[in-house]
Amino acid sequence: LVAERIRDDGTVTPSVDAARGEDIERLLEALEQLREDDQRVIELRDFEELSFRAIGERLGRSEAAVQMLHARAVTRLGQALRR
Repeated sequence: LVAERIRDDGTVTPSVDAARGEDIERLLEALEQLREDDQRVIELRDFEELSFRAIGERLGRSEAAVQMLHARAVTRLGQALRR
């Protein structure tokens, strides 16, 4: 359990830190496999935490179109991670 590898001071053990690094590397590799639009919408929504409305304004798309794009991008990302 990860909870068992968290120290009393809130820091994690080296093994948990290494596992996180591997997870991040896998995520970045999977993101690189996606189309540019998919990468961009995931970056804006999940990393920059912008609203769908704000993303739509940046990309010149409607809020509904951005929501659909994001849903499809997340699905494709999940597929890429399973490979």
